[in-house]
This record gives sequence, C-alpha cells and structure tokens, in this order.
Amino acid sequence: MAILSVTGPLGDSMTISESLSDGATASLMYRVVSDTRNESPAVVMNATGVPNLGEPFPGTLFVIMTEKSPSRQASDASDTVWLVTCNYKSITSQEERDRKDNPDPLDRKANIFWKSREVMKCYRASVKRSMYYRSYGTSVEASFNMKSATNSASDFFEPVLEYQFTEWIAVVSKNVATIPDWFLTYQNAVNDADFTIDFYGQQKTIKKGCAKLGAISLPKAKKENGKEYVQLSFEINVRTPRALRSFPSDSSLDETHAPEPWDDEILDMGMRRRVVQADIDVPDPKIIPAITTADIGKWMNILDVERVGVTLPVPFDGLGKPISTPGLAIAEEKLVYSLVAPYPRKSFSLLASYLGP
Repeated sequence: MAILSVTGPLGDSMTISESLSDGATASLMYRVVSDTRNESPAVVMNATGVPNLGEPFPGTLFVIMTEKSPSRQASDASDTVWLVTCNYKSITSQEERDRKDNPDPLDRKANIFWKSREVMKCYRASVKRSMYYRSYGTSVEASFNMKSATNSASDFFEPVLEYQFTEWIAVVSKNVATIPDWFLTYQNAVNDADFTIDFYGQQKTIKKGCAKLGAISLPKAKKENGKEYVQLSFEINVRTPRALRSFPSDSSLDETHAPEPWDDEILDMGMRRRVVQADIDVPDPKIIPAITTADIGKWMNILDVERVGVTLPVPFDGLGKPISTPGLAIAEEKLVYSLVAPYPRKSFSLLASYLGP
C-alpha cells in the first residue's frame, strides 16, 4: 500500500474569514490518491505533501492549522481517492500551542492562570505585641495585642464588623509521570519563605506567609503519543502582606513584626477562669466569689457588678484575669489578642518546576 499522489491545496476549497470577536478562521482541502481502497485514513492524513498541524494558512503568519480530517471521495468508484480537510484559526489556546510545540506531554510547561474571589474578613485596626506570650518563651511573632472596631462605649459591635476583600488565586496544572509522594503532605500548607510564580510572562514574588495551597486535583492517568501521565492541578490562594503599624499616642506599642495574613488574632476573653495562688493572696470579691486554697486550679465563674455570673465573655489581660470590673468601659489599647496559626509552614521550593515559565 502506498500513496500515489498528493494535490493541493485545491483552489476552490480555500476559504478564510475574519472577525473582531473570533479572529480569523480558514479551511482548505488536499486530494490524496492511494494505490489501494484499504488505505488507512491515518496514512492519508499524514501523507507527504499534506501540511502538519500548526503550519500557517497560505498567505498568513498567525492563522494556523488546528485540525485535519480525511474522508473518502464519494464520486470515486475505486475508493482510492481521499479529500483531507484542514481547518485553521488565529486564536489558539495554551494547550493547543503546547501540543504543537511538544508532542511529549511530559515536556510541556505548566499552565497557570489567575482568578479572584471575594471573601468576608473581620475589621482589623492597629496591632501591637503581647507581653504575655513573650514571658512564656515564645517568639515575638507568636502573639499580638490589637485595637478593634468598637462603639463609643468601647464595647464590640454586634455582629462583628466584616467586609468583603478580594483574594487572588493562581490555578496551576502540570503533566507529571507520577504524583510526587511529598505532594500529599502539602494540603493547606503556607509558604515558609518568599517564592516566585509566573504571572502571564512576568515573575511575581509572593512574600513569606502569604500563599496557601488550596484545592488539589489528582485525576487518573492519561496516555498521549505513547506517554502515560497525570495532569496534576492545584490552586494557590494569595493574600496581601500586612503592613507594620504604629501607635502615635504610644510608640512603645509600635509593631516590629507584622502577623502573616493566613494567621488570625483572637481576642483573649471568656466567662470563667482558673483560681491561682494570687487570688488567695490578693482576693478580689468583685470578680470571683470567696475562695480558699482548696479551690486553686478549679474553674470559677466570673461575676458581674451584681455578683452574678456574667452571661457574655469579658476581655482578659493575657494572664487569665479580666482587664477590669465587668460592665465598665475598657480602653481599646488594653485589649489583648493571641495569634492563631492554623496552617503548617512548608517550603514551596519543591513547587518551583510547576510555577515558572
């Protein structure tokens, strides 16, 4: 079996059109003659003289062939004459370009696109470091005091003030031979150092603590051109770094370390507390009832000014005691917040082959 001739492009089959919305599309045909009616359509389609996928339409540079298909010419009684239809377009996807440039699916670069989402976040104002956690030997970054939005009586708004914020998401997909074992341990990971990621041809630096690994997709393997691969895809959720803030009225409270955006500040507050020796040495009957040494370590309800257990949590001083008598105004700068870091820190250097051009 052999191809006897290839003729084309056939002049009366060549068409091209162009629009502002869809770009240019075109088509043409080639006439292929075989020496047998049992010729394989694949042989006909790839016969020498028929253009390859990715080649430009005659007279153009950027209108390229994206598909071709053979069909037997019905008018030919011997069934040895074929028409190969070639379709072209000027707007191509990254996947189409990758298939043209790299027949081996494992050699194709990662595909990255960006999108945004709206999330609700609590209002946050100035933040300062907590002396409590420093006294327990943890790092300065472990906890922060913070001013919050309150009403004119220094009480919290109800409900808590929340606003919409925009977060960016990088959606990454990459063909891999097998799923790396380490990848299965990276769910919810936050970057422990700066890293770079492609942003439509530019390298964007993501600061330490600002990125969190989001949704991960691990589909079943595919096979293309004899190569088996898995199209691993994942999302990286990016938040804006927090800026250092200062307190004009008290420079000693100025920040030296800003909390990272995937961590959260939780107000130190509650409705009960454990009894300690200091409560025996310096009793405060306005806050807890009469106690003895036998009560040390026990939980005691906090009392209000009427010596009745409080029905709402009251702010603590970072040492497990109410800041002042419940029911009275509390200065905002005395409110103590603890930093909660719910997500593990991981090196994103292992993702470098997925994030670059």
